[in-house]
Amino acid sequence: MTSGWKFEAMNGFNNELEYYLPQAVYSPTGKSVASISDGALHLTAYKVTPTAQSNWMEYVSARLNSRQAWKYGYFEARIKLPPDQKGIWPAFWMLKEGGPAYVGDGGGEIDIMEWVGSEPQYNNFSVHSNRATFDGQPIIDPDTGKAVPYTTQVTISNRSEYHCYGVLWTHEAITGYLDGQVMLRVPNPIPSGSDVNWWPYDARYYMLLNLAVGGTWPGNPPSTFTSATFDVDWVRVYQKQ
Repeated sequence: MTSGWKFEAMNGFNNELEYYLPQAVYSPTGKSVASISDGALHLTAYKVTPTAQSNWMEYVSARLNSRQAWKYGYFEARIKLPPDQKGIWPAFWMLKEGGPAYVGDGGGEIDIMEWVGSEPQYNNFSVHSNRATFDGQPIIDPDTGKAVPYTTQVTISNRSEYHCYGVLWTHEAITGYLDGQVMLRVPNPIPSGSDVNWWPYDARYYMLLNLAVGGTWPGNPPSTFTSATFDVDWVRVYQKQ
């Protein structure tokens, strides 16, 4: 697991409640936030008694970043979501290598699988840039002249089963897929030019897998919450030679 991925130790943002551990096991309890069995990776968030090892947070979890970064390609993961419950926020996504990470500073973010337990029927696919996400300016498709959203919600059927979440990323467009079906195609509004505030995606990006607890979007988990796990069968990257 750690040959291709690395743990990122940090407190959650977006008012999240978890601490992402720098390793797979939470030492006070011996429980794993990241483990491999039956050929799959399991990311688990736990409710704990706050200690220095949890950075005094009430929940611990894992955030894994790929050690490698890429420019363009097709990226896909086969994922099984946790059972529906409020306050859970697993994601498979991408960030620009070397920064700026913050979208408002000219960074970029591609959310391939983003699911919240308060809206369990949907997968959220988003392509975040400064102009579209923060300035609220429409993305105009240069081929059609029509406005295109930067984010969409797609219904997930049979949520207790594995599904494939993917993104095809080129200089011209970024297209999200769920089980081989297009979720959304976001075109580059300036394909002949360069403006990172509109299109920060002509750079190397790395992949992330994480399981957040609480936060502005999913809301806080109920007091009865003890743990949640999502499973990753595989992650694959394809590039043209």
